[in-house]
Amino acid sequence: MDEQDATAGGRRGGDELRERIAAGWSALRDEVAGWLNEQTAFGLSRREVIAGRASTAARATVGACAAVVLWGLIGPSVVARVREIAERVIASGPPAQNAVIAVVIGGWLIGRWFRWAVRRPPVSAAAVTLAAAQVASMLTPGDVDERVARHEAAHAVVAHALGAQVRQLRALPVGNTGGRCEWGFEADRTSAVENAWVSLCALAAGELEVPEGPYAWPGASGDTHEAIAAATFIIRRGEHPAEYDGPLTIEGLLAGAHRRATALLAELQPALGAVAAALIARGRLDQTEVAAAIAGAGGSTGRDR
Repeated sequence: MDEQDATAGGRRGGDELRERIAAGWSALRDEVAGWLNEQTAFGLSRREVIAGRASTAARATVGACAAVVLWGLIGPSVVARVREIAERVIASGPPAQNAVIAVVIGGWLIGRWFRWAVRRPPVSAAAVTLAAAQVASMLTPGDVDERVARHEAAHAVVAHALGAQVRQLRALPVGNTGGRCEWGFEADRTSAVENAWVSLCALAAGELEVPEGPYAWPGASGDTHEAIAAATFIIRRGEHPAEYDGPLTIEGLLAGAHRRATALLAELQPALGAVAAALIARGRLDQTEVAAAIAGAGGSTGRDR
């Protein structure tokens, strides 16, 4: 009886061990499968990434072995042929050598161009049409919306009145913009805070001149972002512009710039009308044309303001 009990107990113990091993193996397999099925940053599972890399490594290995075998078969004859050609080129005169060099360089350039053309992403017909339309709009002036022209002209006359150089003015749509006014400052203007204040006032002028409709928002949302950036710059410097003595806060600086721009626009309505009219007629103005339009309307450079 004791031997039979011991045998039965041993069998039960063996069965329990096998069950534990099977359960552990099953749990390990599930964990590994879950890890392999997790998504990576490439949008593929780890299983797919590993399989792809293994396939790539296998193909690369086969290709390398094939290249070694092929070179072993044809390498000596290729080397002998290249040596023969090199000896002939060396023995020939300068004209033949120059021709060979030109052929080699031309072949290299063609290969580089072909590589660039193959790797370059395809251009859709819609992208070509959009690019052609943008180029055409830049070369030939179309219908200019008066509201866009007055908005951009307001930027220009206020910036000009406060001493900035209005370098370009456009009221034609290009890309996501309906118009653009670009201004800058002379190198002898050493105060960055004053430059930021001038930009803040000029940016406010566009919204003041065209305060409603899509040209005010979202059309002029870029002006708002630039104005906040200019105000933030002044606050970081901790200096007051000469024309502003209020609190150095974004709200205070924006309000002060609006007051200054309002006063200038009321004073410079003839200049604003002249610039807007020229912009409607031509679509874009350069620095000389903007200055001439303002001067023709009796506007000043604003350096004495």
